[in-house]
Amino acid sequence: MCEMRRRVTWTLLTLVPLIASGCLEDADRPIGEGPIRVGTGGWARAVELHAAHILITFDGSPLQPPDVKRTKEEALAKARELASLAKVEGADFAELARKHSACTSAERGGDLGTFLPVDKSKEFSQAVLALAMGEISDPVETEMGYHIIKRQPPASVRKVGVKHVLVRYWGAKRAPLHIARTRSEARERISECQQRLEQGESFSDLVREYSECPSRHKDGDLGVVNVADMDEEFGKAALEREIGNTSRIVETPYGFHIVLRYE
Repeated sequence: MCEMRRRVTWTLLTLVPLIASGCLEDADRPIGEGPIRVGTGGWARAVELHAAHILITFDGSPLQPPDVKRTKEEALAKARELASLAKVEGADFAELARKHSACTSAERGGDLGTFLPVDKSKEFSQAVLALAMGEISDPVETEMGYHIIKRQPPASVRKVGVKHVLVRYWGAKRAPLHIARTRSEARERISECQQRLEQGESFSDLVREYSECPSRHKDGDLGVVNVADMDEEFGKAALEREIGNTSRIVETPYGFHIVLRYE
């Protein structure tokens, strides 16, 4: 009962300021009759949010790693530095999260997925609501530490343009019968491809040389697709990179991929 009361109270605290400011254009829509429309951000189910973040902890924070010693002042200075780096044009927010965030979401590039405002702390959710899509916040303090937050589009409308290199192995889903290499051999081959990419070779050239997907005949282009329709790991790899950047090596039931997001 206490948890239910907390959720209802927080939901009301979240919605009332939005209604009062005119952000909820369909505030009079009966509950259960479709989504609530947010004036500047499209449609969102019950003000569903999606964000990524970088968490910087300090001594006494719940997630502070035992081998890290950092005062609150030092944590704020580091968070401000990272926020500045994240806001530079072309910066890779996901890579900064992987390198610096103390949250378990770091391995996903800081992606927290979708959530309702009541599912996070009041300070965190209010900060997300104040951001435009794609905007990055200054440091936000919660009981967990300091957060640099990037607001993401709702999952239901996330579409990305992607190209990829696919290296298959025997036993992988839909692998042609002539594919005889083992999984470990496929991993070595895709690692070789990634190394050549890092050395500056053309993605298109490497697609033609390495990829075993029919899309290799069009530079590996899979088109603009809804993330919800992708394999989960492939979709995460596509989302966690900024446009124009290639992903880490990703394994799906089809084999090993390197993903390039272009839209």
